[in-house]
Amino acid sequence: MAHCSATIYQQVTLSGDDEWPKVADAMIEAFFRVLEQQGVPLEDLDIKLREIAANYKMLLERVRTLSTDDPLAAQFRETVATAVQEGDFDRAEQLLTEAQAQDIASAQELQDIVSKRLLTAAKARVELAHLYEIQEHFEKAEDAYKTAISLLERISDNRVPALAQTLKEYASLLRKLQRHEEADQLALQAKSI
Repeated sequence: MAHCSATIYQQVTLSGDDEWPKVADAMIEAFFRVLEQQGVPLEDLDIKLREIAANYKMLLERVRTLSTDDPLAAQFRETVATAVQEGDFDRAEQLLTEAQAQDIASAQELQDIVSKRLLTAAKARVELAHLYEIQEHFEKAEDAYKTAISLLERISDNRVPALAQTLKEYASLLRKLQRHEEADQLALQAKSI
């Protein structure tokens, strides 16, 4: 097989066939290593090699078109592209796996920050509702509770006690306004949390 691969390699590199992607010798050698590992029969080498080349070309294009505003991510993209060009698929896989893990961790950190800010904003809105209640501006108090609830519902983690408490306080306001049916619905919703 190695002798056949070398012969085809020479034919491919010397043929000047425009269908073959213009790749570095190292990449073509990597193609043949893949073919040898897969045990591709001699009669299927041409087809399989073209398939690998097309997949390689598509992968390289995808890596190069990854958009980013982050200079470090752009540098990373180039490192992955270089690994792919050199046929170092193990390195490219490692880099992409590391990038995914870092991006997931960063996204979680950002989500935590957003959740904390939404919680803080909701608490401020509840305090505003209390202020309106004291002044008997009940319509404004109701709007403030609704806004606080909306903010708390956007939090994706386990800060539901704040939501339950806000629903109870809003229900209390509705009872003061003799809107018992709505208050009971809110109380039930709070209990279900």
